[in-house]
Amino acid sequence: MAGKALADRYSTEDLSMIQATIELQNFKPDSYTISEIKRRKKAKLSELCNKYGISEEQAFVVSKMSSCISDSVKLDQTRFVDKAKDKAPDQSFWIGSLESKSAKKNG
Repeated sequence: MAGKALADRYSTEDLSMIQATIELQNFKPDSYTISEIKRRKKAKLSELCNKYGISEEQAFVVSKMSSCISDSVKLDQTRFVDKAKDKAPDQSFWIGSLESKSAKKNG
């Protein structure tokens, strides 16, 4: 895994935060309401903190990094959706799917 390749460049603590960020960003809860998605994502973050020995302060950073990555992926995908709307009109971008206030403002 990438963690092994980066072990000589980053501390164990940094690698734990990176791994937790990636896992949290890839977590896709089976929920339909925003409040339920947030609740499940918070539970997943708690699980990852226990798994990787991450402090509460570090958990905040992991959560923010995960949200930023998630938002950037969603915003990047809009370029492809906008180009393909006539081919796939059911594929649309919903600004409410963004997690951070700044992404919603600039999205």
